[in-house]
Amino acid sequence: MQGVEAYTHSQEFVSNWKALLCDVFGYRERDQFVIMRDYMCRAVYSYLPLLNYTDKTSEEMQSECKALGHRRYIARALNPEQDQFSEGDTVTMRLSLTGVANAEALWDSRFSGKVRNQIRKSLKSNLRHVVSTDPRVVDDFYHLYTRRMLRYGSPCLGREIFDSISHYVDCRFYVVYHDADAIAGLVLIRDGPLAWVPWASSDHRHNDRCPNHFMYWHAIRDAWAMQCELFDFGRSPYLRETYRFKHQWGARPVKLDILKAAREDTYSKYTLASQIWRRLPAALANRLGPVLCRHLPDL
Repeated sequence: MQGVEAYTHSQEFVSNWKALLCDVFGYRERDQFVIMRDYMCRAVYSYLPLLNYTDKTSEEMQSECKALGHRRYIARALNPEQDQFSEGDTVTMRLSLTGVANAEALWDSRFSGKVRNQIRKSLKSNLRHVVSTDPRVVDDFYHLYTRRMLRYGSPCLGREIFDSISHYVDCRFYVVYHDADAIAGLVLIRDGPLAWVPWASSDHRHNDRCPNHFMYWHAIRDAWAMQCELFDFGRSPYLRETYRFKHQWGARPVKLDILKAAREDTYSKYTLASQIWRRLPAALANRLGPVLCRHLPDL
């Protein structure tokens, strides 16, 4: 695979992201890696936490990791040359924004009929959206995010990273409202020609209003207006639920190579823990989650 679908992050973006992690989580830098402690207090070299890929190719990362010898490590890299996938493979879903005269032209050239119908429905559902880094908007997003993470059995990141992120990278928070209620939100990060959504959440009680389609449509339009060439929906397991949602928008899968000292399936590794986590009271999960996330290298 060539062209915009193969775009990686820029070196400047990766440097700023590393600074964010070190300032918020207290990680230490060592060469190009950050050093974190896993839940067993073992040092893990990561390049880089919370990123699906960095500025390096899979081949370059393999060389960097090999130089670590017997140290524990984890790194992710795009592998656009891989065009054969198995169900459950980790991919990132990418929509090209090139070759169209305006964002509306994506309707016919990229989006499925189902997506177009859902967008039309959302536009008739009395929804509005706000794009901002204002603390009140961040707060509305964070409440949606923590509820979603608990529902899916995953620990939530602390509020601090969301409060700080706009000081390090070009980002904005999208929150969709019905009347006064925040019902969906996402974070859109721009890195030159690349627009990326690392986090998105919605209140499933309002699914009949299609707030996700409303939200993504506005984010994609804005990315095109900012002259981005690629909209990255983020990581998904191939052929699973989130993959299918993103695929309807015309997004194509690009393989993510996850390089580790020990091979394991990230999606099945925490199955039991996830089942237990989703049964925790929200207040307890929201308190423990940020502490735990500091020590999970494969988030």
